[in-house]
Amino acid sequence: MSLKAVKLGLGEFATQRSLIRRVCVTLVLTTSMLFCGLFFYIYQSVLARDSGELDRTARVVLDQFARQLNALNDVEQMRLVAKSITELQRGQGRSGPVPSWKFTVSLATGEPVFIDTTLPLPTIASLPPGSHTVLDDGNSFRVFVQHEGNVHVWLVDKLQERSSFLAEFVLPKLLGVFFVMLPCLVLPVWLAVRSGLAPLNRLSTQMALRSESDLSPIELPTKYKELSPLVTSLNQLLRRVDKSIGREKSFVHDAAHELRTPLAVILAQAHVLADAETHEHRTEAKTRLENAVSRASHLTRQMLDLARMDGRDPSIRSHIDVMLITRNCVADQFNRASEKGVELTLEGPETLWLSIDEHVLQSILENLLDNALRYGASNGKVTLTVSSDAVSLYIAVCDNGPGIAPHERAEVFERFRRGQAAIGASGAGLGLSIVSAGVNALGGRVSLGEGIDGKGCGFYVQLPASPHDVADASRRSVAADGTQDETLMSHARTLQRTN
Repeated sequence: MSLKAVKLGLGEFATQRSLIRRVCVTLVLTTSMLFCGLFFYIYQSVLARDSGELDRTARVVLDQFARQLNALNDVEQMRLVAKSITELQRGQGRSGPVPSWKFTVSLATGEPVFIDTTLPLPTIASLPPGSHTVLDDGNSFRVFVQHEGNVHVWLVDKLQERSSFLAEFVLPKLLGVFFVMLPCLVLPVWLAVRSGLAPLNRLSTQMALRSESDLSPIELPTKYKELSPLVTSLNQLLRRVDKSIGREKSFVHDAAHELRTPLAVILAQAHVLADAETHEHRTEAKTRLENAVSRASHLTRQMLDLARMDGRDPSIRSHIDVMLITRNCVADQFNRASEKGVELTLEGPETLWLSIDEHVLQSILENLLDNALRYGASNGKVTLTVSSDAVSLYIAVCDNGPGIAPHERAEVFERFRRGQAAIGASGAGLGLSIVSAGVNALGGRVSLGEGIDGKGCGFYVQLPASPHDVADASRRSVAADGTQDETLMSHARTLQRTN
């Protein structure tokens, strides 16, 4: 392996995010902060005046030193003992437990016995027993004074040397402990995290080895409860994907099946038209050819409408007059209704301005009217009712035709589904699927109930009238179980009574 490849691998490792590295780095940073806090605490507790460890130690040393010197009666002996103790303490150097302190000794009469400080004796001689801070020549000193019998002793500690003492004596020991403890802390955590992620890695490997068509549930022995939500969510996702793919396959299969008939008719009638010898045969073949083309065109348009409904953004809205759109849809179907002898009526306010997706609303209205006219009774009635309140738009399309049997209502909004009463009528069974998809795209709901005077069918649609209602309304599912939506139908009945 070349050096360039090694550098590239290390670069990818450094830039790639890793949970293990994040945990270890967090542990190192946390431990470092704790040790910094510990050093700061030691620093403050050692250097604190009067209550600090160095001040307490200095007072103890000074008291013992003064007692030893006071026990001696000869001045020369005092000088020798003081010099010996000072040299012993100085010989320990920076490796000792305390800084290099300086001592000054004198008799009570003021006669100097031993002087080892840079501070002049007159400067400190006037200090009473205890601890003091003295400033001399730009330097700060801690001076401890002890009067023991006939002996006066001063211990002088330069404050700058205290900080150096901590940096050179205490800090190396703490760093040594830190670098010994750090691997002992990081290594077990690294092993624990790596071991904890092992089931997740096995799950990743299992998913990577699956074929594209394998959407079966994951069978992973989850003795760790933390993995159960992940496996459950993945299985739910796989089920939804499998169901979605199944619907798409069924849709393609049904669409191909439905298109096969008009295409076969087109092919057959094209041959008949080409070989027809009489005008009557050509006219009949032309009529059948036009009907087949119309059926194929209608089916293709419905499939395109259904595809556009899937995943449509509910935030696409415009401020429109709903009644204008509704009247245009009714006008488009009026000639068709007249040919079938159907009384088509529209009931609603003169104008109704709302923020809604115009194209989806138009598709819903067109397919509801087409369904009522296609499968309703000849010489019957079809009523389109529009109303609204503060938050919702209500649409009801009712007829007095043969209706839909109760056991068929659960599947009425599925693709390519038609009831027994629709057998013999043209159509592929996509209209109500488009209505359902459009209502869902707008975050509303649609239900199936009774039609005019308790006969036929009534399709009742409720749509959010303002953008903030879409999120709440989208949580409600389509009601196709044969139960009547009292709110929707009450709006339709109220408006019918007022007209």
